[in-house]
Amino acid sequence: MKLKLIKITAFLMLFVMCSTFLSPVAYAQISTLQKNLDQSSISSDQAVKKSSAESSVQASSSSSGQQAAPKKGAKTASTSGSATALIPDDEFTNSDFMTAEELTALLASMNSPMAQEYDGVNPAEVIMEVAKENKINPLVILATMQKENGLVQTKKKITKFKLDWAMGVGVYDNGKMNQAYKGFKKQITGAADTFRKNFDKGADLLSAKKSTKLPINYGKASFSPTNAATFSLYSYTPHTHGAKLFTSIYKSYKSKLEKVRSTSTSSNTQSSLAPQRITN
Repeated sequence: MKLKLIKITAFLMLFVMCSTFLSPVAYAQISTLQKNLDQSSISSDQAVKKSSAESSVQASSSSSGQQAAPKKGAKTASTSGSATALIPDDEFTNSDFMTAEELTALLASMNSPMAQEYDGVNPAEVIMEVAKENKINPLVILATMQKENGLVQTKKKITKFKLDWAMGVGVYDNGKMNQAYKGFKKQITGAADTFRKNFDKGADLLSAKKSTKLPINYGKASFSPTNAATFSLYSYTPHTHGAKLFTSIYKSYKSKLEKVRSTSTSSNTQSSLAPQRITN
């Protein structure tokens, strides 16, 4: 651009030298043209300087820590993770969460094998009994039974082996089994007792503001529950998959329990509205 302006200026100077031979009008036109070219040159130089200054400012901003906006579709770090509180403490320890009649009705509504006795043991009665003794929600015990061996809802034949290790108590990741916990009633009792002890331990740690970190997933990860109930559940089954499975089953059974209660309330209402027999 500058080279072109130089050539034009030289051409005009040649005309200026010959101005004595030009008419006053022609000379005026040439002078006007030269003036416009000079202004154009100044504007061009100013534009170059402005562009250079803006580039300098942008470079300065970049070096001071400002970053360009991320491109559309760019991946960002995720802060999501496993829930640190699977169930509220007061719900976990509510042994009156359901009545014996409601538990029996819930099992019947699911056509559960646990609605019948095994070796003279009534599952519903044992669950309610140990739940009261240890102050543990009976629905937590029921959901754990399904999580461990699928005994609550199954179309498969119930084997003696599964009954003997119904709650997974005394069954370790290395395949070994503690024979002291073998037996259907011992399993349910052992589960409730374990839940209670681990809950109390978690509560003590949280109260003292100490770490609740637990090794999980075969020691490949760690997890820090934020309430005693979750500490107890993860101590019982130190696996992410186990926690997710329990939560899913528990929520499902809780929903089914609400339906059982709703049906029961509806039946009682209809019964109270039925006409009474008139006797003399």
